[in-house]
Amino acid sequence: MPDVALAQRLLNLLGSIPSDRLPLGAAGTIRSLEDAVERNLERPLVVCLAGPSGTGKSRLFNAAVGREARAVGIRRPTTADVGLAGGELPELVDVEVVEAPFDHIALIDLPPLEHDRERTERVVAVSDLCLVVTSMARYADAATAEAIATAERLGVPATIVVNRVPSGVPPDRLRQALIQRHGRRDVVLLPEDPGGRILGEPSGIAELLHLAVENAARIRRYRHDAGIDAAAVEAGRIADELDVAATSARRAIESIDRELARRSVPPALRPIIAQARWSEAMAQVDAAVRHEAAAVVAGFDLELQAEPHDGVVALGAWRRAVDDAAVGAMRLPLLRWFGERGVRHHLWRLAVDVDRPVPRTVRWWLGPRADAIRSAAADEFDAVFGGMLVGRVEPIRERLERTATVPTERIRSVADEILAEAYPTALFRLTPDIAALQAAAEAGIPFEGER
Repeated sequence: MPDVALAQRLLNLLGSIPSDRLPLGAAGTIRSLEDAVERNLERPLVVCLAGPSGTGKSRLFNAAVGREARAVGIRRPTTADVGLAGGELPELVDVEVVEAPFDHIALIDLPPLEHDRERTERVVAVSDLCLVVTSMARYADAATAEAIATAERLGVPATIVVNRVPSGVPPDRLRQALIQRHGRRDVVLLPEDPGGRILGEPSGIAELLHLAVENAARIRRYRHDAGIDAAAVEAGRIADELDVAATSARRAIESIDRELARRSVPPALRPIIAQARWSEAMAQVDAAVRHEAAAVVAGFDLELQAEPHDGVVALGAWRRAVDDAAVGAMRLPLLRWFGERGVRHHLWRLAVDVDRPVPRTVRWWLGPRADAIRSAAADEFDAVFGGMLVGRVEPIRERLERTATVPTERIRSVADEILAEAYPTALFRLTPDIAALQAAAEAGIPFEGER
């Protein structure tokens, strides 16, 4: 199972992207990943006891919970239903729930595979570890091999547990026989007394389960979670589509910046604005800004979202500044009293239309400062117009910036890491197997934490 921390990182990366920037289908991928992460964070380690009939699965289950919770048999299959002890598993219904002194692990006692194949496979599929319980009489038969193959086919790591091993059986020879019969497998030997010691391993089934819990993270690394794996694959596709969108966004930004740099007040519009009343002039300027903004983003499937009041406020502030500068430049208080209205009427028009001749009265009122005031006012008008144009286009540019800066490389890297974390279940080892580890190292095959 992929590392849940990696899945959470992938979820955070995908969640950092605004929903309107995500490609089609990404929302479903994120929801699936959220469900998978939540499921893996909350669920206990799931260990199932599978294998042929009459090998003592229920006896081991009882030993783990500390009481006779399940009926046991020796020669004939006794278990006909599924027993669950420890942690809760909402996806399992119609099971016999048994109280246990632990809740960090969900231990499941399964009927023989041949008794209820469909149900048994469904439980094995949701398990993190399958303990294939067999015996000295049945360790080499087809039922044991089929249980191992079922776990491997479902992507669940399997450990062979040989139950009730007589004390006179050499452990090494039995291990070698198991390896020859079932391939290089994880093997645990339990003596005749299920409460006794595992030969050469920690003592008892309870300690075997404790060892599984201690290695939960490593066990789950071998165990594929379909939701997380599928989301990782989809995340790679999402990153590819986001890369295409980011490239287009960067090109659009470059084009917009070039257009903004060369756009200004259309020359043909200046005399029209200058001849209109102030309210009409503002409407003309706003229309010109909209026209120029549309030209800036032409060729891109982008929608302008205007804020017209910002333009009105900017134009009003500009005219007040022009009027105040003109009145303040009059040489005498008497001129101000007579000429203020006339100057206010003329100067903003002169600033808009720089080719418009300056009336004699304005020159007389302002004296030698007339040209300087007009030039400064004209420059400021051009700046206001440019600011209005940028303001109209800026929301689009900001959206493009967000599209161009999505963390696609990090998304792809985490997704690849999740998919690379899946180990072949045939290589799984819960207990130490030095010879197998050495052989794997010589063959370049990863075991346990190696990768």
